[in-house]
This record gives sequence, C-alpha cells and structure tokens, in this order.
Amino acid sequence: MKKVLMFMAIMIAVVVQAKAQTDFTGFTISADGHYRATDGKDYIIYPFKGKSAKEIYSLICSNVSKVYNSPQSVMSTVENASVAIHAFADDILYQKSYLGIKFFYEGTYNLLIEIKDGRVKINAPSFGMQTGQSETINRTKTAENILSDFFDKKGRLKGNRVIWKPYAEQRINGIYKTLLGLDNTKDANNDW
Repeated sequence: MKKVLMFMAIMIAVVVQAKAQTDFTGFTISADGHYRATDGKDYIIYPFKGKSAKEIYSLICSNVSKVYNSPQSVMSTVENASVAIHAFADDILYQKSYLGIKFFYEGTYNLLIEIKDGRVKINAPSFGMQTGQSETINRTKTAENILSDFFDKKGRLKGNRVIWKPYAEQRINGIYKTLLGLDNTKDANNDW
C-alpha cells in the first residue's frame, strides 16, 4: 500500500511539474522600465508541441480579431514566420486614481511574435510616446520613464505604485495570452 501511495504521489508531482513548464508566465516590469521574462531576457520561448509553423501562424492571426476591432490595420505578417502588432491603446499604462476615477496613459505599442515549428518567440513589448489623460499640459513621456518611475532608487516598488505595476503587466500579458490562444475563456455560444 505504501508503494502505491508513493507511486501516486510521484506521478502527481510529475504531472504538476509538466503543467508548470508549459504555462505562459508572461513578462514583468524591471526597475529600468523594461518588460522582462522571469529569467531576465527580453523574450519568451513558448512551446506549441506537435504544431507546425503554419498552424501556429493561423491560430495567432485568427486570434488578433479577439483583441482588435480592425485586425488588418494593426497587424503585419510574414506568412508562417511572424506576426507584428502596432496598435494604440487609451489604457495601456495606469496613471493614477483621483476620487475613485482611474486615469491612464495612452499611446502606441508594438508586439512581435516569431514562429517556428513547435514554438514561438514572444518579444517584449516596445512603446511609443505616452500621453497622460489627466495631465493639464499635453506632455509626452516614454513608457520606460513611466515604468521606471514605479521603483525607487534602490529598485524597490514604490508604495503608491503597487496597483500600477500589476495592471501594466496584466494588460500586456493578457493581450499575448489571447493572441496565443491561452486566455482560457470559452464562449458557450460558439457551437455553430
């Protein structure tokens, strides 16, 4: 009986470990204001076991319409090799809350997903100039300036920026997850 329980415990641990390796961890914001993978690189390699580059390319292209109203105006592609997104968002970075109203920075961003058989390379996002909605003077900032301002000089997250960093990370990682078909949302009315 002991051997059976030990075998089951080992099998559960193996399954959990295998599942953890295939989860998309996404990017986090570093103190220098750039998005980085957990290993510090500016890209993530994500496996698509058993899928050809053509299948992965088709999946990503079809998922672009789940994020953007006009996919063809934001997307440029190299067939079966890469999908690039150049888009504008009015809520890409959190700016501040005032009396319960949330204000965001708005601006352009670029995403690039490179495709090979069985895997994709997801490059960290890059940003154009950002403009704050609540700023009285229409000044612009780079996203790196905004994101690095989340941290103090010692690289610690500032107390008043605690909700800003997770918002910015979830916003970008959510887009990537949807593009890759990993958002885990099922449409109950999609049985046509």
